[in-house]
Amino acid sequence: MRIEFRVFKEVYNDGRLVDYSIGEAYYDDEGRIFAWTINEPIGTSGCKISDTDGLGDLECQLGEMLQALKLPVLDVADLPDEGAVNFFEELEKKL
Repeated sequence: MRIEFRVFKEVYNDGRLVDYSIGEAYYDDEGRIFAWTINEPIGTSGCKISDTDGLGDLECQLGEMLQALKLPVLDVADLPDEGAVNFFEELEKKL
């Protein structure tokens, strides 16, 4: 399994509204996306840089997100319906 940031596209209102966002895509061993995040805040979970204020971790995370802009956009309509993981809903389950 691997995880990477990707740009996601969602189309609403019969194509009149297009929304782009950056989230995590989760790939299985064959390279297929099986899950992705929605409504996820920017965090520092993927980077472990030793600095006193933690901003190095955030800078690293933002750098990984910028790399997503170089990859093809993923159309949410083409992804499996059951794969979306809403960050805030999952967080509420843990509280």
